[in-house]
Amino acid sequence: MKNVVIVGGGSIGLFSAYYLQKKGFQVTVADKHNFTDGCSFGNAGLIVPSHIVPMASPGYVRTGIKKLFDPNALFSIKLPPSVDLINWLMRFYFAATKKHVERSIPALKEILLLSQSLFNELYNSNEIGFNLNQKGLLMLYKTKKMEHEEIGAALIANKNGMKAEILSLSDIRKMEENISSEVLGGVYYPDDNHVDSQQLMNALINYLKENGVKLVENFNVKEIRRSGRTGSELIAENETIKFDQLIIAAGTWSAELLKTLGVKILLQPGKGYSFKINTDKKIAYPALLSEAKVAVSPTYNGTIRFSGGMEIGNFNSKIVDSQLLKIKQSITEYYPGVTDFQLDVHSTWQGPRPCSFDGLPYIGKASGFDNIYIGTGHSMLGITLGPATGFLLSELINNEAPSLDLRPFLPGR
Repeated sequence: MKNVVIVGGGSIGLFSAYYLQKKGFQVTVADKHNFTDGCSFGNAGLIVPSHIVPMASPGYVRTGIKKLFDPNALFSIKLPPSVDLINWLMRFYFAATKKHVERSIPALKEILLLSQSLFNELYNSNEIGFNLNQKGLLMLYKTKKMEHEEIGAALIANKNGMKAEILSLSDIRKMEENISSEVLGGVYYPDDNHVDSQQLMNALINYLKENGVKLVENFNVKEIRRSGRTGSELIAENETIKFDQLIIAAGTWSAELLKTLGVKILLQPGKGYSFKINTDKKIAYPALLSEAKVAVSPTYNGTIRFSGGMEIGNFNSKIVDSQLLKIKQSITEYYPGVTDFQLDVHSTWQGPRPCSFDGLPYIGKASGFDNIYIGTGHSMLGITLGPATGFLLSELINNEAPSLDLRPFLPGR
């Protein structure tokens, strides 16, 4: 039985472990921390096949460039920028073209639909045990500028076979009564779903433990031992783990690990925040607040998770109060009745999402190696694309023809 080791205990690593153990591999997942503090735990939990336009797009550059260097904006750049960040920004800028968007849409659509299908299979099997909420997604906007952009995105979705319905404020109030009169309208994507990311991750962890997957906490890799094109061991301070096949799915840490092997991928952290609140005012539908760039996720136990922020290049774990206040302000602007809550810094999650330069994840074999694979760069789609990425990596390791064309996602691009 071949021994596969996965570095990274987030959505990508755990779903890879799930599908590999199904194929009969002996699997170990090693994480730098304790499996309960990564981006997958703080994720909004939105499963969004509607998101077929990559982050590297002209629209993202237009809406974000004026605020890039504003430290108080929810989308900002860490100053001073490092050499790696400058390189990433240059590649991001030149990738953000109409041609790149048109070329990326079919690839993103395929992998998003595959992941949604796998989520449905997992939910219907009840093997892992999690709640899948199939209520769609509302994109809400308050300005004519965002109305133009969101309707444009809806038309692109329709053109590519995805359902998108353009709604007036009165339409939205039939679905969501506690909505501000300042909201001009929205777009409804009926085929999107959402999960409680913490519930999902805990269920995955429990399933893997019960089915023979070894989970190793606080394993800080110091070296990946290699001979030619073959890796053989992970070396930490007090422990060594041997492997036949290795998956590096360690989020933003992946770039640092790969650099020790002479493998370079363009990856930057996009630091974000999330917190849950309890409120008497019901929010029925998951939503994205377009101007605020804030995600709203009703959870299975009645609380609401709010997620936002994108601080490119920021590795530190400091919680910036101004960022939380902006998220809180956006809640009351869109849902004026939701005011009966206090922000507790100690219960607020923060973490760095792994962002590729072109808005597409890295999935495939590491350049120059026969037994080392990469799964990272999913930005805000870590939960959404977890099943698909894990499934595709399991196919590669099992020498199966992949279910999708992986060329758009190759790490060496």
